[in-house]
Formats: sequence, C-alpha cells, structure tokens
Amino acid sequence: MKGVAISEAILIVGVLISTSIIILELRGIYVSQQKISKENVVVSFAKDVESIVDRSIATTGDTAFFYKPRINKYRLKIENNTVIIFDKEANATAYFSKTFNIVENEFEDCQKFSILKKEDKLAIFCECLENGESCTDSLVCCSGYCNLTSNACEELPVCPEERICPGAPSPATKDINGNDCCPASQPICSNSHCCPIEKPKYCKYPKPGFSEGCMSEDEYEQKCQKITFTFLFIQANGIVPNFKNLAENAKNKWISISPFKNCPSAVKNIVVDDRICNVDECNALNDLRRCALEWGYGNVYTRIIGVKHGNYVCMPGARGYTYLYSDTVFVIDQNTGDVMSHELGHTFGLCDEGYGNTLCHFCDSNICSCGGTVCSCSNTNCCPNEPESNSIMCSADICGRGCSYSNHFAPSSYLHLEEELNGYCS
Repeated sequence: MKGVAISEAILIVGVLISTSIIILELRGIYVSQQKISKENVVVSFAKDVESIVDRSIATTGDTAFFYKPRINKYRLKIENNTVIIFDKEANATAYFSKTFNIVENEFEDCQKFSILKKEDKLAIFCECLENGESCTDSLVCCSGYCNLTSNACEELPVCPEERICPGAPSPATKDINGNDCCPASQPICSNSHCCPIEKPKYCKYPKPGFSEGCMSEDEYEQKCQKITFTFLFIQANGIVPNFKNLAENAKNKWISISPFKNCPSAVKNIVVDDRICNVDECNALNDLRRCALEWGYGNVYTRIIGVKHGNYVCMPGARGYTYLYSDTVFVIDQNTGDVMSHELGHTFGLCDEGYGNTLCHFCDSNICSCGGTVCSCSNTNCCPNEPESNSIMCSADICGRGCSYSNHFAPSSYLHLEEELNGYCS
C-alpha cells in the first residue's frame, strides 16, 4: 500500500449504533517513513485528520470517530476553527481550517483520540475530561455536561432518559429529580446496573467460574446462565379436573399481562398431576412448601401454585390468597389465570388497591399495606402501586379508593413488575 489518501488510510474495525451516535474505529496506515520526508509525515497526519473531520461534517446525524495516529510525539491544538499539529521529532507543523464550529482544545502524544460531532459542533480530544476539570464545551466532558458558569465538567443536572437506571448502584448518581443516572462512560442500563457501550449486558447469574458484571454480547452468551421463571403446580386436597390444561392456561395468562410477554420462553411449568398435597386450607402455604420439598422439587421452582377444586379456599368468597413477597400462592380452579396473576402480584410486593390498605399521603402511591380487608391500620410500609382504574389488583373497592377491576395490571403495578422481573428478560 502506498500514499496516504484517506480511502487507503482508514480501516473500519466495527460499527456500533448507540443513542443515534455512529462509532467507527479508524486506524492510520502510513507509508514507511524511510520513503517520505519527516515533514511529510505530519502533513499526512493532518490530511488524515482533516479527511475524518470532513467525513464527520458531511455525515447526517451525530458521529464519533476514534483515530490511532502513527506519530508518537506530537501536539495537537484547536483554536479559531483551525487544527494545528506539531511534530516534536521533526520540528514540523501542518494545519487546516474549517468554517464548521470546532471546540477549542489542546493535547499531545495521545495514542488514540476522538473526533466527535454533535449537532452543529465538532470536538477533537484525547481523553474526555472528568468531573471538576476545566472545560469550555460539553462535548469534551465525560459526563456530557460542561457548566459554563464554573467552566468545569459536572454530572448532568437532569439525567437523559436513556441513562435513567432505577435502583442502579455506583457509579450511578442521583439527578435533581431523584433519578438514578448512569454516567456517560457507562450509559447503558441493564438489570439495574450501568454498563459501558462495549459491554451492554449485566449478568446477575453467571455460570460457575465466572463473575457477575457487565458483559459483551458474546460473553453474555458464553458466561451467563439463562434463568427461568418456573411454576410448580400442585393439587391440594383432591384431584383438579384437567389439571395440566388449567396450569398451561394460567401460565399463559400470567405471561400475557406481565412483563414476561416480552420473553415468554423464560416461563416454564412443572405440573405434578400424580400426587395430592393435603393442606390446612387457611394455612396452606407451608403445607404446599412441605410437599414440594418431600417430592423432590425443593430447589426447582420460582413460585408454587397450589390449586383446589371448588368455589373457595378457607372461607366463602375467598378465591385465593398469599402474603407479600411469598413464594407460594393458593387458589381455586375457577378463573385460575386471573386469580393466580392477582396473587402473584402480591408475591412481588403489590398491594390490594380497594381494601387491605390505609391512606398514607407521604407515599407516592398514597397507600400503605395492611392485609385482610381492612381500610385502616398503623402500618407505614408504602405500597409500590396506587389505586387505579382497570386494575387486576383492585378486585373490589371496599374502602372507596377510586379503583376499578380489570384482568390486567394497571400502569403503576406493571412498572413495579418490570423492575422486579427485568433479570429474566434481559
């Protein structure tokens, strides 16, 4: 290869699309320096950079190019939309100017630098500036925000929507609205953790020998366990007619109205149709767990679904019950999918909206959980869901909370389930 035309000097290693920014890896390839003068080396370097700048300006949308020069000792300075490159070893200078707005900056001896265009500005920089470092434009800050009052890089006061990551630990920080915000260096929210673009998936359940953390797509496939949400259906106090079909239909109902509709293959059924578990109907949950353990299913289920043939469990009018954050529910074999889904909501912390709660105006939802059918208690545990119309968590509005029933999860309930279940669909 000879010459230094940009068509020959660019090696495209990969293309990655993220938040509408095109990221390309570029590598400068030069003729042997023995065949060209030292002065021509810096001229060729400048031509390469200028060609990349031209390509950035001509490209529709935001772009980011990473460039690896072959000159080791140099200084690059941008002022008045002019890029000046000084070769320290050859004591030679080359430059070019543009009418496009190029952010003023200066760096030297950088082994890899970035050329970033966002809207009507372009920046060339070696490393983005950390919070607290002096800046003149947000493009050169790792956080993406330069406070022009203090002239220092800072975290964005309001987190961009694509970087909001509820429940994420450090390096996430709180913005002025209380949102957990991923930093610009790790902008991808995955499984309530912040990950870098090159490793966009967070693995909570690694295979033996590997560690929990952010992974590339290939690493995730090789090192992360594919977890499933497994129902264990058990017949209680007698045979349940068409038990396998009932269990399959109930599973499908749960999938259709929960976040699992985005990953239905993650939900599995184990149906024990050849045994009966004898339970105390008013205290059935422990009995169902005992049967699961004795039958060899102690470590294979996510939720136990105990099903009784009849019109009620424990007392007339009761179609099912469980406790907040329990792993077991007990239901009748009538309208099982809806009743089971309602009870499963409780196992992930959702409250009854029309009864079994007390008003708590310090909560976002305005209610605290009580249990039972009461309308007032001294509990101060805020419910994640609020009383809403068309909500499966409002089976009856006994307390006049203003909710109504439907066989779907209302918005606040669904949002909470997304946070609880995101590990299964990631």
